Amino acid sequence: MKTWITHGFDKIVADMPAPEVLKKEFSLSLTNGGEGGCQIAVRSETDGKIKLKTKFCEGVSVKLYSEHLTHDIKGHKHTDCIVPYEGELLDVKGGISLPFYIDFKAENIGDHTAVFELLDGDGKVIDTFTVAIHVWSFSLPENKTFATAVWTAERYITKFDTEMKGDICDNYKEYYDLLLEHGLSSYNLPYDVLDPRADEYMSDPRVTSFAIGIWALDNLTDEELKEYYDKLKSNPVWLDKAMVYPLDEPREPHHLVKYREACERFIRICPEMSRVSPFYTNLQVGEGRDQVDEMAPTTNHWCPKLCLWDDSQSYDAFLDYKPEKSFWARMDELKAKGDKMWCYVCNDPITPYAQLFIDTPGNMQKAMFWQMYQRDIDGFLYWGTNYWGYWAGDVDPWENVCNGVGDGQGNPVYGEGFLLYPGTKIGKPGPLATTRLKTIRDAVNDIELFNLAGKYLGREWVKERINKATPSLTEYASDDVMAEVRAEIGNALEKAMK
Repeated sequence: MKTWITHGFDKIVADMPAPEVLKKEFSLSLTNGGEGGCQIAVRSETDGKIKLKTKFCEGVSVKLYSEHLTHDIKGHKHTDCIVPYEGELLDVKGGISLPFYIDFKAENIGDHTAVFELLDGDGKVIDTFTVAIHVWSFSLPENKTFATAVWTAERYITKFDTEMKGDICDNYKEYYDLLLEHGLSSYNLPYDVLDPRADEYMSDPRVTSFAIGIWALDNLTDEELKEYYDKLKSNPVWLDKAMVYPLDEPREPHHLVKYREACERFIRICPEMSRVSPFYTNLQVGEGRDQVDEMAPTTNHWCPKLCLWDDSQSYDAFLDYKPEKSFWARMDELKAKGDKMWCYVCNDPITPYAQLFIDTPGNMQKAMFWQMYQRDIDGFLYWGTNYWGYWAGDVDPWENVCNGVGDGQGNPVYGEGFLLYPGTKIGKPGPLATTRLKTIRDAVNDIELFNLAGKYLGREWVKERINKATPSLTEYASDDVMAEVRAEIGNALEKAMK
């Protein structure tokens, strides 16, 4: 039986061999009050039973999750969902690794230790693992510097999480709150913006964005839209977080006309509200003129696909001329004049660009957010957290993690559009997280760490360190190097703040 401990963002493919070096010790650095994780895995060539036990833990709190449920993807068994674990015996299948996710939350600054034991079905200790945890003497700011926006669909909660006990509002709130705990703000608040109960959410510093009339803006009259705007204007914090979504992914010339007309309406009724439309094309719209030029007069909140920061994706693929300035430089100029600058990812392009697929390596998914810091991007949008259905119709994610979305070339992708599982089917009603969601949480907090470090050490100093881990949108260092870079930045910041 082989056992090892590894990074929380490591993607453990259950039917692949164990690593050559079987580590039993692990080091982790956390901000004061911050969170982070690691994984302990076991692999046996014969069937058996196993359980994980926390033997000792001080200075941090710990939650355990099992990753015993797998999906067949491209001929391999991939883990994804993490199920709350309470010390029960779990089956180990011969030739299949069983990982546990260990989630820490810092409670006291300083150096701490956690010890875990793996036991067999007879209660005999198979192996012991030690985690050395350093909690830095600083906390991340309460007011976030990096924003997020994701879509969480009520109808799929109703369809697949049928044993939840609340009404649809209560059940949606449970999903919303779990995502918020992981640094993601859903488009729709649990309550309509005009409902007084929404005020607490809009004032919550963890909530970094929300949308007005998402997918139904055309159904709002001018008077109704102004009613929303008037309430939001009463509190600058609320107004800064609010956004309208004029058009999803304008990608044809007539889409740009529709986009401009929608924006002109919003400028007339709610001029200070963010107008965001994700886009993955950069159409040529005239001699020496492209989609960015066309959108600029009416856009105050940009959200290009992350890959467009590579000119090969934004210029070479669409234009018959070469703009004088790079796409990156133009986005910097738009941000400098006061526009918000976000990005998004969605199904295409695939490797070597990072995506949030189940089978995308975890170091790429973590690095994707570090790439945003490198490019001075202040927000991230993702189109789905529980979209268990698409071209293939409603799809139970426990049975099929390919919901019909392709990669742009017609090839299937896995886990696109969802980061959660409905717990009803396995007897745990409510939303269940994934290792991908934990990686996103930690990566979003990394950006907060980098922004804080930039104030004391300089943004260029921080970017030089990040360059060791991901020097471009298609290059990634190993898991260990990424952890070393993060620790270097945090340690330097701790020293600078004393």
